[in-house]
Amino acid sequence: MSKRIIYQSDHELLALEVKTVIQQIQLKNETEFNNYLTNDPKTPIYWLIDTVKEEYQMASLPHVLGKDRNDLIRHKKKRLFKNNSYSYAVVQDRDKQGRKDDLILFTAISNSEILQPWLNLILAYKVPLVGIYSVPILSQQLFNLLPKADYTLLVTDNPSIETRPGSIRQSFFRKQKLQFSRLIPLHVSTPQEYASYVLRQITITQHYLENNRLLPEELSIIILTTADKCQACETLNSNTVNLNLQFTDSQALANQLNSKELSLQNFIVTLFTRSWQVKNHYAKVADRLYLLHRRGRIIMYLISVLILAGTIVAGGFIVQDTLKVKQKGQNFLTKANIVQEELEQLRRKELPDLPFRSELIVSIVDVGLRLQAKHISPKATWEKLSMVLNAHSRLILNKLEWEVANFPNEIFKDNNTQEVAADFQPKQYFVEGVRVHGEIADSKSYKEISHIFNKFVHDLSQHWQVKILQQPYNTNRKLQKRSEETKAPFIVEILIPHSYSHE
Repeated sequence: MSKRIIYQSDHELLALEVKTVIQQIQLKNETEFNNYLTNDPKTPIYWLIDTVKEEYQMASLPHVLGKDRNDLIRHKKKRLFKNNSYSYAVVQDRDKQGRKDDLILFTAISNSEILQPWLNLILAYKVPLVGIYSVPILSQQLFNLLPKADYTLLVTDNPSIETRPGSIRQSFFRKQKLQFSRLIPLHVSTPQEYASYVLRQITITQHYLENNRLLPEELSIIILTTADKCQACETLNSNTVNLNLQFTDSQALANQLNSKELSLQNFIVTLFTRSWQVKNHYAKVADRLYLLHRRGRIIMYLISVLILAGTIVAGGFIVQDTLKVKQKGQNFLTKANIVQEELEQLRRKELPDLPFRSELIVSIVDVGLRLQAKHISPKATWEKLSMVLNAHSRLILNKLEWEVANFPNEIFKDNNTQEVAADFQPKQYFVEGVRVHGEIADSKSYKEISHIFNKFVHDLSQHWQVKILQQPYNTNRKLQKRSEETKAPFIVEILIPHSYSHE
């Protein structure tokens, strides 16, 4: 992933352009940094801090969550670092005994003046600042490539170059979580001098850990440096101090990371560029203001793109529907033209002795059929329905509705008859409809009601097509302990086609 990184130590400031390879630009003063930002003020910056002016404190706080935890951490940071605004806290673990407090690492940059000149320029050019990150905390990622132990002292070195002196960093980890770190100047020229100096510093650190009861078990010490220095340390250790040392060749680690340089700085930068997202350590909200603006613009842009895409898709559907409607209109127009031509042909063939024109005669016949249909008598239906009801003494008839209409869905002027069986008589014939409203008296059980009603529907079906509009029982009410006195109402509809045509 491409990133632009500013790496700041006590002796230098480097700009690292991370693309396919890491390109390094040394910035000697504010003028050069100003020119660097002028050339590219839009690309976000990740700021890595590697300084001796970083403080570390481990503390335990009661295990709470949400706002209470944030309040406790904020109050503790104020007590530990007073008014220092560049501070950070992270919950690492929980105590295994007692009240099981949270174990929290508190860190801070003791002198914010080392950041201010560069930060002022970043804000002046409105460069998006993603975050300010602690190199010792980032060094936890090295344990993905190093041996693991519960208590580890990791010793790394940055060899001296023309622009800066060398240094070694000792970082103490508990279960691969940083507890504190020391940055120590390094002024040696041979592997033997390096071994003597480093082992002496390791012994000092180990005594400090033992005196403060931070080592309940043996300390594992990992030295990450070149092969010749590892050999010198191993020889000196076996002859004198006999520490629990493990050695990692920095060249082998660089090959594993596809890196050329062998310094801690380069290892951390390489691992940092491979991380998808790292939580900001020190940057305040005001420092990251332009990053938030940038992300807001990106989100608005994405929303606009989605709205535009949705509009295009919706427009496509509308155009498609419009074409379909247009095609239907063309079809209707074609049919109308055909009918008009047929009508003209009939007019030309019309008998001269007719008292009226043929269209008027058709209308008169249609009116006659409708008037004839309106004289359909319900007598036959009532007689058959009475015979069925006589066979069902438990049924009480509350209401009867009767209607004649052109189509099944026009009966009773509601939507309850919209769905009609596919085998029903064609629509060009008048339809007689009957609705029976009733209830089942003295019902004792769901099974009895079901049996009576189903028998009634079966008997009606012997004469007509029957549709059930309301069942006499309700399973939900049954689950609610329906009382025995509750009636069991029902509604059934009967459709009767007639041979009177209205087309």
